[in-house]
Amino acid sequence: MDLNCNDVRNLLEPGGSAHPLSDERAEQVAEHLDRCPDCDQRLSRRVAGALAALPIGAGPSLPAVRDLIRREQRRSVLLRLSGLAAAGLALAGTGWLMLAQPGGSTASKDRLAPPVDAVIPEPPKLAELPELERNIVRSEGVLALYLQFCLTCINEPDEQDKQEFLTRTLLVFREVRGRIRSQFEKTTPSPTTEAVTLDALNDALQILQTSKLKSVNFLPTHIEGFSFVPPDSWKVDHLLGKKIWHLTLHGLPDSLNFAYLKTALGANDALMARIEDRLWFSVYFALPKHIEDKDPTIGPRSLDAVLPLLSPRQQAIYRKIVGAP
Repeated sequence: MDLNCNDVRNLLEPGGSAHPLSDERAEQVAEHLDRCPDCDQRLSRRVAGALAALPIGAGPSLPAVRDLIRREQRRSVLLRLSGLAAAGLALAGTGWLMLAQPGGSTASKDRLAPPVDAVIPEPPKLAELPELERNIVRSEGVLALYLQFCLTCINEPDEQDKQEFLTRTLLVFREVRGRIRSQFEKTTPSPTTEAVTLDALNDALQILQTSKLKSVNFLPTHIEGFSFVPPDSWKVDHLLGKKIWHLTLHGLPDSLNFAYLKTALGANDALMARIEDRLWFSVYFALPKHIEDKDPTIGPRSLDAVLPLLSPRQQAIYRKIVGAP
């Protein structure tokens, strides 16, 4: 059933859906937005307002980012407009949910201190997670780190383009990771983690190629191969210029892997959105180089970014994940 303007606008209001839409409903919303410029503008304003309210420093021009990506994605057979619309609605809903919390904190309801004798559990090891969650943690970690590689390891961005690219890649990451989970959950027989990760990297690159920035204009055009390298690294063969280059990077530490943190902290979607924003625009910047250099400031900076968002119990767990006393 087609949605009318009132249906769509109800979804765009702060009192509407505060959770990601189903694929079917997102498709209906996207189709309506294609036909109705007024509703489309309302969505852009809502998403921009939600992002501007998040604690991520200066607010980049999200409407421009969204328009650029959407305009080019109409020509893509791999990436549907519905996915971006769903990502936008999810972000907007998350922003409203955060702003609706007392004091603006998503963790406020968790801030009751645990009993004095409460035992803080040990964070789970990756090998202890169910296979589905373990695969998602590994694939998402590669995607997040590779997007940062594209920014700082092969480009020298000015400050404006840096902020713009970080905003774009966070939206791209949130869109592509939804399809990572979908591939693992719905595909029969279950694909290999390497195959899903390879598809995710190419999907992300395809979006980024549609709207380059002046000082971030040198990007790989295709990933030819991907594999995990024991014990904790991974390798891509990517087309950069006219040549295939081999890149090997160390994996993300658990303290910076969003999928792992969601499970280990028992965090809801709104809290995870704030954690992602804080880390993406601070610790994540130039992260591949910092990991390769074994930068000792990664842990302390991660604590500074994340601890203020957490309940006392979650703070204790996160300290254990980072390896801090």
